[in-house]
Amino acid sequence: MNNLENNKGLDSPLFDDINSQDCETKRVYIASNQDKRLLVVLCIGLKNNHEQPLLDSNSDAWNAQPIDVRKPLRVEHYLSEVKRRGDLLDVQPRPKPGQWNTEKMTAWLMERPIQNPSCIEFLSAEVARVTAIFEESLRVKRSEKSGPTGLWTKNQPWLRLLHCILEDDIRQHYLRRDCVPDRLALDAQSSPARPSSVYKKIALKWNDPFFNPVTSVSSCHDDFSKQIDIGWNAVVGEGGFAAPNEENVHHRLTDMRTKLVRIMKNWERSGQGEGTQQPDRQTEIIAATICNRDPEELSAAQLGHFENRSAYAMHSRKNFLDHPSHGRLGSWILYYWEQMDRFNLLECTINILSNDVNASDAQSAPLIIVETSAHKKRNRSSHASTGTISEVDDDSAIRQVGDGLMQYVQASKRISRHSVLTSRRRELESRIYELSQNIRSNQMSRVRCTDENEKLLFDNFINEDKKELEDKQKELLVVATKLEDFND
Repeated sequence: MNNLENNKGLDSPLFDDINSQDCETKRVYIASNQDKRLLVVLCIGLKNNHEQPLLDSNSDAWNAQPIDVRKPLRVEHYLSEVKRRGDLLDVQPRPKPGQWNTEKMTAWLMERPIQNPSCIEFLSAEVARVTAIFEESLRVKRSEKSGPTGLWTKNQPWLRLLHCILEDDIRQHYLRRDCVPDRLALDAQSSPARPSSVYKKIALKWNDPFFNPVTSVSSCHDDFSKQIDIGWNAVVGEGGFAAPNEENVHHRLTDMRTKLVRIMKNWERSGQGEGTQQPDRQTEIIAATICNRDPEELSAAQLGHFENRSAYAMHSRKNFLDHPSHGRLGSWILYYWEQMDRFNLLECTINILSNDVNASDAQSAPLIIVETSAHKKRNRSSHASTGTISEVDDDSAIRQVGDGLMQYVQASKRISRHSVLTSRRRELESRIYELSQNIRSNQMSRVRCTDENEKLLFDNFINEDKKELEDKQKELLVVATKLEDFND
């Protein structure tokens, strides 16, 4: 019997006393207490009159629902439905989906969609009913959030904030935002003419009506398959999102960093980040081989970077937008992650100290303990009545406290040295990127140039930039080597 003949019998009554108006699909759905995740699985392979999927679980109305409402489970929904259809269709040999992944079960169900007209009619009506409820719920939620507060509930305001950071005149200040200011800078903090902080620069750029960028096309998520307008009119004029001030920008960047680190650690912990770092031939900086993808053991130079990652690992990032405790994040976080890595800003964004100079919690932090022997305790107690302490005990305690302070000072110097080197590496990486852009731009201008004198001028510019680029790459190699010593 071929599949078409089998499909005709799908959802046929299993018992003689079943009402002809009902179908097995309806019985299964009602028996599951109208589980919407089962509804998603039952509709796999079915299309509406416009040849579109009968149920689009990626629509805004469905995406707004909690994950335990809209995302089917592998065993409870997919696997049970494959077995049910295999039995009803009398598929030979019987499917054994125990070792199948979700993609394979979905493909199997797509090839064997429900064909019973009464069942298709029931599913169409139920999908329309449930989707209408979800759409109304989403409309109410949006109307509540679209008031004067202008909450950032969509991707556009976050993407605009990111592109403010990527601007050339702001990116340098962003790289140096954590540098310790010198004495003159500290004295100028109370001056009305003090320079603006990077957060104020970002806020001014975000609020600039003439700043009208668009996003890059990216494969990090389907939302970025084409460019998105994040200009002033699209975000503030039509979108109605609240404009941030300096303090808001600082808080939002901190929130973005927290969410990004959480997703990166979950991604690394899942095993998708397994792989090795290969030598960078351009700068001749040899990165350490990553053998352990425990995110708590990775340095900022290793955590979350995309170099040499598999296509599947890159594609799997969007699976970590849902979190049982923290809810669903917008897809902007994946674009933010990708752009930070592309512009060499990821390490300074997540801002994680080397494992040699940090502690993940209070229990793992080093302790400075001043020990006192039992003999000294007895000496102290023996002199308690007279109120005197022996000079030997006093000198010993002072020496121990002094040793502890010396350890603390040495650890502080080490942390300070690590911060200085990290800051210098950021500056060098940014300057190398600028020089590479300048060389490329001058080379393109020279190709278009027809005047020989101008060509010579461009040659001088290119040679000067190449010489500085070579010097900066050598210095970067030295700085990177010193940083590696901290990790060893």
